[in-house]
Amino acid sequence: MNLKFRSSLSRDCVVQPVDGLFLVFFRPSGQTHLLPVQSFALLELLDENSLSVPEIPAALAARYDVEPEVGIEGVVERQLRELQAAGLVEAAT
Repeated sequence: MNLKFRSSLSRDCVVQPVDGLFLVFFRPSGQTHLLPVQSFALLELLDENSLSVPEIPAALAARYDVEPEVGIEGVVERQLRELQAAGLVEAAT
């Protein structure tokens, strides 16, 4: 069984787009994070669905109507670790 992840973007964050990036104020920690588009897209996706690493590339591809990239799971895992360390993503229970 693959571990699933989720975000609480709509519940716990205030978001402001700035010059192609996203300022994300995370209420529980009181910290503000500057995220690139790719990380923010992942947060949005995980706010709507709890997904595992193997499910994320296909879900992102379907959302943006593009072909999923082969071998992108390593990039997804790295982004998830960074977002998890910031408290913006957590394992779904």
